Amino acid sequence: MEYGSKPKGEQIAIEAGPNPAAVEQPVTLTVTVAQTGSSVPTGSINFQNGSESLGRASLDSTGTASLVISWLPLVPTQWLGIFGDSNYPSGESGADSLEVLAATTTSLSVSPNPVTAGQALVLTAKVTANDSVSPTGTVTFLNGSTLLGTSSLNSSGVATLSTASLAPGTYSLTAKYGGNGNSLTSTSSAVSVTVKAESTTTSLSATPNLSPQVGS
Repeated sequence: MEYGSKPKGEQIAIEAGPNPAAVEQPVTLTVTVAQTGSSVPTGSINFQNGSESLGRASLDSTGTASLVISWLPLVPTQWLGIFGDSNYPSGESGADSLEVLAATTTSLSVSPNPVTAGQALVLTAKVTANDSVSPTGTVTFLNGSTLLGTSSLNSSGVATLSTASLAPGTYSLTAKYGGNGNSLTSTSSAVSVTVKAESTTTSLSATPNLSPQVGS
């Protein structure tokens, strides 16, 4: 018996989310089986990573089954759902690629703060990951949504930027790590920076009073 009017490769659809996901972050695998006429598919889904079984879940009244897992390895992974019951032949979904990356945390410090207009302000971003490898890539430094500049992370996961472009005022600065093939993106908390006006010096000089004296 045929199950659904969709092409064979689309009769069983699998989706994983969120994607990409962080290591040990709960991920929901959802399979939907195409329906034949008024007959709703029943039975269970065997979720697989290659030939490895991840677990089973029963189809609900809409022909959908979901499985939540949270022990994902730090590698791109492909998931596969396999289905069958007494009315529907067994079949395989197409593979859905799920990227599993290390979560990161980005912090930002600025010095000096407050700073005088025209004086260099140094922004330092530190990126850490929840694995043993230091993240690589670039950090974007922002004044609100305005780009201040970018800088590459060093071997310690630190990026710095020096700028003297800010006019007097108060600003909210952030650092955003762009991620890489192993690490997720992250953004620092905002840091408030005060830029003071340049100090000025006023001097006064007077010339001798040469007004003519009375009786001269």
